[in-house]
Amino acid sequence: MYQKRNFVEKVKLAAALVLSLSLVLVSCSKDKEIIEDEEPPVGTEHYYKLHRINNLPTGSEESSVSLDNRPPIYLNFATGTLVDARYAKTSRWDMALGGMFNCYFSGNNGTNGTNLGFMGPGVGGIYIVDKPFDEVIEIPSDNLFQTAADVYGSDAAGNFGDRIGWFLYDFDGVIVSDGRPEKQHVAYALAEPLTLTNGKVLSPRTVIVRTAKGDYVKIKMISCYKDIYTQADWYINSPFIYFTFEYVVVPKGSNRFEIK
Repeated sequence: MYQKRNFVEKVKLAAALVLSLSLVLVSCSKDKEIIEDEEPPVGTEHYYKLHRINNLPTGSEESSVSLDNRPPIYLNFATGTLVDARYAKTSRWDMALGGMFNCYFSGNNGTNGTNLGFMGPGVGGIYIVDKPFDEVIEIPSDNLFQTAADVYGSDAAGNFGDRIGWFLYDFDGVIVSDGRPEKQHVAYALAEPLTLTNGKVLSPRTVIVRTAKGDYVKIKMISCYKDIYTQADWYINSPFIYFTFEYVVVPKGSNRFEIK
């Protein structure tokens, strides 16, 4: 009788261990990165239209996660929505926002070892021109698109920039303003010309993305601040980082950006 009871107890214990292991495996599988993926169908209604996204959040100033140590986020231009990081190795996303303050942009490319989509099917890239959004008509040659991660962010005319960028960061508030504390640490999106204190005028910038599937997008980055879209109204205490931008998508094989 004792042996039978002991055997039953062992069976129950083994069953409990199997169940616990199964729950752990299920939990881990939920967080596992997805490599092969059947994507939901996407139509063509997003082509040739002007789209606008207001206040895309990357984490506000109230968040407990450090703004300069935040994981990248992934954007799909066909749907205008963010994509879960588990799909980084798929073609579900078109532009990653990473680096400091999530202000450094890159395309989805599976061939570049530094790219967040490395080893995935993405054929994307990113490029930037110092030209107003409305004047960007011709699509650049494919060899101009950069495929590394965190390619374009702060402009060389400001702080922490070493190349052309889509925003200027004014650490001490003296590049654009008079150094008042409230004008320090301001990020100026370059959708419009920006006059510096030395008299130089920076041209507007347009970001151009080749998507994961080969379509083309031109982007006008308007603001990094929630509900504030004018350069003069950006201050150190303005709520950030919330991206507001407009964009147009044209199909793979196009040579011009058009709105129809």
